Amino acid sequence: MNKNIGSTLDSEQFPHFQARFHTLLKYTNNLVICLTPDLCITEFNNIAEQIYGWRKQDVLNRNFVELCLSSGFAKPIPFDITRTLSKQDSINYESTILQPGDKKHFIRWSITPLVNENQKLNGLIMVGHDLTALKQAQNTLHYLDGIIKYAPNLIYWKDRHSVHLGCNDRFAEFAGLPSREFIVGKTDYDFAWASQADSYRSDDREVIESGDPKTNIEDLMPKANGELAVVISNKVPLRDLDGNIIGILGSATDITKRKKEERVLFEAKEEAELANQAKSNFLATMSHELRTPMNAIMGMAQVIKNEDLPESQAELIDIIFQAGKNLLTLIEDILDFAQLEVGKLKINVTSFDLHALIREATTSIQHQIDPATTKLELNFDSNKSLELRSDPTRIRQIIINLLGNAIKFTKEGYIKIKITHDKPSVPNACVYITVEDTGIGIPKDKLNQIFERFTQVESAYTRKFEGAGLGLAICKQLVTNMGGAIHAESVLGKGSCFCVTLPLDITEKKIEQNELASQN
Repeated sequence: MNKNIGSTLDSEQFPHFQARFHTLLKYTNNLVICLTPDLCITEFNNIAEQIYGWRKQDVLNRNFVELCLSSGFAKPIPFDITRTLSKQDSINYESTILQPGDKKHFIRWSITPLVNENQKLNGLIMVGHDLTALKQAQNTLHYLDGIIKYAPNLIYWKDRHSVHLGCNDRFAEFAGLPSREFIVGKTDYDFAWASQADSYRSDDREVIESGDPKTNIEDLMPKANGELAVVISNKVPLRDLDGNIIGILGSATDITKRKKEERVLFEAKEEAELANQAKSNFLATMSHELRTPMNAIMGMAQVIKNEDLPESQAELIDIIFQAGKNLLTLIEDILDFAQLEVGKLKINVTSFDLHALIREATTSIQHQIDPATTKLELNFDSNKSLELRSDPTRIRQIIINLLGNAIKFTKEGYIKIKITHDKPSVPNACVYITVEDTGIGIPKDKLNQIFERFTQVESAYTRKFEGAGLGLAICKQLVTNMGGAIHAESVLGKGSCFCVTLPLDITEKKIEQNELASQN
């Protein structure tokens, strides 16, 4: 090679040329391959070694074309190079080098002949520029252009001064522009949404100055056809290769239809709440109005009942009294539920003895049980009374309703009330109340319905058992209002168990011996 290169140079210049040439080979970013006229390799720089995967010492003096073909590479020179070079000074072309693992390198070659003073071909210099990164960038830009063009979002981009540089077809169509190009070079003040331009520009400046994205911006956007759209926008900074912010990229989603639907739903919800409020107010008012005459009827029936009456008349008075009592209970339930629905039923927190309250509630309802067929059991988990802070009236109401429900559906067997609690030292200590019975039970597919208002397990029960199905619904509302939970477990034909969990402030105190004796 030295002879070929030096054949056109003065002998005194050759050492300097050789040194400069090897420096170029070492530090250039291009592939450099020197060949003899018969295409044997005389120079092979380190970049060429990296691309082809060959070592220089292994390929020197070997035919370049034959070596490529034997190594599985495509033919590196797609024509008769010597004949072609005799007709022109140099040749430029592109080729692909496919490395193991299917990694492609795209190379742009420039082949220049080395000739002596007689214009005789002494060799070739092949200089290859690796276009792989550029090709990949072009492919990426092509993909991005396709994504932006066909994306369902409204996409646009601006420079640092909020001058539009472009947009996708979806944005142009949405805004009523004649084409994508129409937006280029204009600002937001030049379009139908000029009234919002100050707000848009303020958001642009915030993104450009902070360098941070701004997301979920809800904007109004007047359109060219006069419609007013609502969009959710996200803006991010655009940066050049050096990281400098050169503008912003915006992406918006049209939520006009969704906002209209939300408004319709909101208005419907408001109407439903007003209707529910009116209904609850009516029920509360009517319950109050009905309770006064019912109390009078009950009072008069009680007076007559105390008179010395013939047996037939006494039975009739008993029927009147019992029917009135059932009706009054129903009115009370409706009043309580109406007050719960409108949030007027207050929880009055005070200190009380839970064990004493349970015994009193049990005693008040025990007369409804036939002791010959049904046994009532009361179990506490310790010999200490529980002093609680909650609403004793509402807890008593829960106990009475659960007991009443158990009594109603249990004709023989037992009804058990069990009270357990966490240790007072435990954070968020709870009291657990269970009411278990051996009644008719509840079908598994009905368990989720029993706490709904005006619900009974079967319609036939409405005729067979008294009540309107409000007791359990009231229990659930009261327990929920006190921050607790209630659920039911049941086996059809074998009985049910209702479990109440109430988070309460607990203080234990020992029960006196006489209290313990009466409990047992």
